[in-house]
Amino acid sequence: MTSMHKIGLAIVAAAVLVTAGSTFKSSRQEGAPPALPPQPELSPISLVAVQPFELVEPARHWYRKERPQYSQGTLLVLQVEPDVVHPRQTYEPVLYVGAETAQRVNVGHESGHLVVIVPGTPDLAADPVFFGEPALPEQIDAAEARRQLDGARQLGIGAFDPTWIASVTRPAITLPDDYELQVLSSYLVEEFSPGESDLVTGLRAPLVR
Repeated sequence: MTSMHKIGLAIVAAAVLVTAGSTFKSSRQEGAPPALPPQPELSPISLVAVQPFELVEPARHWYRKERPQYSQGTLLVLQVEPDVVHPRQTYEPVLYVGAETAQRVNVGHESGHLVVIVPGTPDLAADPVFFGEPALPEQIDAAEARRQLDGARQLGIGAFDPTWIASVTRPAITLPDDYELQVLSSYLVEEFSPGESDLVTGLRAPLVR
């Protein structure tokens, strides 16, 4: 098993543990999760921050069926409806950026802010960011992602304003590998969703090689 594979599995495991913990806490305090909206695609999403990056060592996109490698990507901070990202023990709406699945870094239902990793350099002024049908993102292939994008466009979901995109885009950064990307994402979680401190600590845990 390669170090990249270990990192990918560690990120997935951390997300599962945090989601499970949040679900348990929520069920104790609030009861059952709120119902999903009938059309998650129409749930409003605002763009808060854009962080382009480049990786010296390519990473693996574990949140798509083909598991492609990528060396360029974008971290996004999105303001979302908390009910849509509330942790559940069933399929949840998959987040898409254009025709690409996004990797959620945090849960985000308490803060309403979601930090996500998007492989490549999405054209945020042309391609919408939206929640698709409930599923497991790692089971979504390129054809299904394209189908979801077509459906979103048919619903009239548009892209972000170019002027706004420019105003929230941070200077691009070069990182050695996806572990350092994981650490970088932890700072965005800390900044925009500070209540998820356990996740921040987990994302910064030293890598055992």
